[in-house]
Amino acid sequence: GETPRSEASESVKSGFSVKKHKITRELARLIRIQQEIDEAREKERATLANLRDRARFLSDAIARHKQGQATVQATVTELQDALAGAERKEEALRRELDCLRESA
Repeated sequence: GETPRSEASESVKSGFSVKKHKITRELARLIRIQQEIDEAREKERATLANLRDRARFLSDAIARHKQGQATVQATVTELQDALAGAERKEEALRRELDCLRESA
């Protein structure tokens, strides 16, 4: 039969094997967690990049809008000036016409 010493040795071996199995399982679990963390970080990076792009796009759109508003404002000012000029000419012509009527 087996001697007590070889039984003790088997017991130590099997205890070691169980511990080794538990450690291996724990390592696998930690590796999975690390992979999940890495994936989450990658998603976060992608989300941030996307948000930066959208912010840049909106910033450009706002700049274009402001530029457009400035152009519209300049055009309105030009038209107002032209209208004021036309009204002054019209008034001058009316006065000339009145003078001609009076002298006729």
